[in-house]
Amino acid sequence: RQIVYNSDRGGSPQIYIMDADGSDQRRLTFEGTFNSTPAFSPKGDWIAYTCRVGSHEQVCLIAPDGARRVQLTDAAGDNDTPSWAPDGRHLVFVSNREGSKNLYVIGVDGTGEERLTMEPGDHQLPSWSPF
Repeated sequence: RQIVYNSDRGGSPQIYIMDADGSDQRRLTFEGTFNSTPAFSPKGDWIAYTCRVGSHEQVCLIAPDGARRVQLTDAAGDNDTPSWAPDGRHLVFVSNREGSKNLYVIGVDGTGEERLTMEPGDHQLPSWSPF
């Protein structure tokens, strides 16, 4: 019913939402100068996205009406490109906190953060498969 997207039409990358027919376009994010890579939760009750906090990118959540915002990660380095688990209880994301880019998983409540990839090289653009 809705489409969430990223646009810099206001001067910096921000998250916007609109109805599927293109009507009722509105900006969701107003905190920070860089917000990108939005993804709806499977139930549609949250949007995960990359938010810049200070000089680092973090994983944040925002309600589709913009009323609630939560910062999930607070780690050194950049933490970005979140993707939802099919059950909506976890997110996978990329972090370079240890130098190279690795995949991490975190609970939607901000707990249980765990590194998933250990091989050398950069790992990026995660996408969770459906059930």
